[in-house]
Amino acid sequence: MEIDFIQTQALVNIITTHAGKWVEARLCFNGFAATHFLYFTANKLYEEGIDGEELETSIMDFSNRYQDCYWHIDNIV
Repeated sequence: MEIDFIQTQALVNIITTHAGKWVEARLCFNGFAATHFLYFTANKLYEEGIDGEELETSIMDFSNRYQDCYWHIDNIV
């Protein structure tokens, strides 16, 4: 499954719709791309970036952090 270049709010809609599944998405910002693995459950979003750091955050904080970004979804499992 590939979804090309959506804004963060559209990604959030996909993440919450697919709660309990891993969403693999590439952050595309200012000419670079970084893969993120995202998992949403019980009103918490778990995010792991290419640096291996795992974050537990809220959907609102995630949306604010990446508000002007675009994403490319590679996989939902």
